[in-house]
Amino acid sequence: MGRGRISSVVAALLVAKAGASPIEVLAPPPEAIYGWGRQAPTIRLEVRARPAEPAERVFITAIIANARGELIQRVSLRDDGKYGDAAANDRVFTGAFTPTTAESHQLRFKMEWERNGSPARAYSPFQAFEVVRAPYARFLHKLDQDEPRVGATTRQPVALLIGDSEARYTGALDNLTLQARAEPAATVELPKSLVPQSSILYRFQKPGKYTLYVNAMLTYKGQRIATEPDQMTVVYSHPSFWWLFGAGIAFTLAVLLPSKRIPLYIHDLQATDSKLGTRYSVEVRGEDTASIGPPDADHPLPNYTGSAVVLQARAGEARVRLLEGSLEPAFGAGEPINAGDTLTPGEKYRLSNGVVLEYIEAYENGARHTKRFLPNTPPKAIVLFVGFALVAYYLYQSYQLQQLAQL
Repeated sequence: MGRGRISSVVAALLVAKAGASPIEVLAPPPEAIYGWGRQAPTIRLEVRARPAEPAERVFITAIIANARGELIQRVSLRDDGKYGDAAANDRVFTGAFTPTTAESHQLRFKMEWERNGSPARAYSPFQAFEVVRAPYARFLHKLDQDEPRVGATTRQPVALLIGDSEARYTGALDNLTLQARAEPAATVELPKSLVPQSSILYRFQKPGKYTLYVNAMLTYKGQRIATEPDQMTVVYSHPSFWWLFGAGIAFTLAVLLPSKRIPLYIHDLQATDSKLGTRYSVEVRGEDTASIGPPDADHPLPNYTGSAVVLQARAGEARVRLLEGSLEPAFGAGEPINAGDTLTPGEKYRLSNGVVLEYIEAYENGARHTKRFLPNTPPKAIVLFVGFALVAYYLYQSYQLQQLAQL
């Protein structure tokens, strides 16, 4: 026997004497029970290598047999941080086993390693786990339509099945319960008593898409075994966005429709100086102003000594207004014209130095439109009313759905 072989044997004897196993089993737990619902379960195999001496090239294999000791499968465990292993080279080895039959199994782990080039091995104690066929739950209506629309509450029928062929479960029900939930969260009411075909009530808080889940829970040998959940997606109906789309079209049309047309005028006036025998044309356009009199005025008059007379035209008005200054009736009859008063076409007015200002006529010359957002024409008012009515109806439906969700 070589020196390395002797040291390996001595180390193994020391481990046995100390009563410590170099293999710490992390999963499965002792006497574990796994439920086989629609699909066979995946059993996680996990151990921690704890050799009592420095070790190299550590390998761990799970040896799985049936209750009669007949070999079913050998599974090599990994410590490379891949395929379910959490971290590489941390001495925690991980693997997975998928059973092919529902029965009791025996399991032990074999660890092999080297120290100074000499091989060594150790075995964990045998432990048992069991795989049992368990009923599982299925939504009956999930294939009727894609993402069915529901109200604030929906009652979904659920059937208990068993086996790969999805046969109806006809066994005992006293050891079975249902579990249900929804994402996003919803209120769930389970049936008070379980039957092979029951129904679950889901109550939603707000409109939207919800994924419903249901699974069966089997109590077997004091352990609770949950089978894989079934799921379906429903849509808690909310008001159609077509109402808002129609409102958007109405508002857009209201903006595009021409707004109210306001005519613009040209006001022709004539200033006559009888002392000099001169005449001057004065024109006020649209919404402009025109000043008369002093040298710096728009229409200066010779030898004018008074303050300027400022006239203003306004859109939509066929008369010009006196903005600044004052005017007297040309023939002395009537009240003086003050700032803010309007001049009358065909009338004559006297300036402070005796010049006579005659308002000859006003005639339309073009137009301007008001702001597009003002409902100041019948068509704009109608389409805006339709738009607001559609928005109001959408909000009303939203309010009704919220009330239903709170029932």
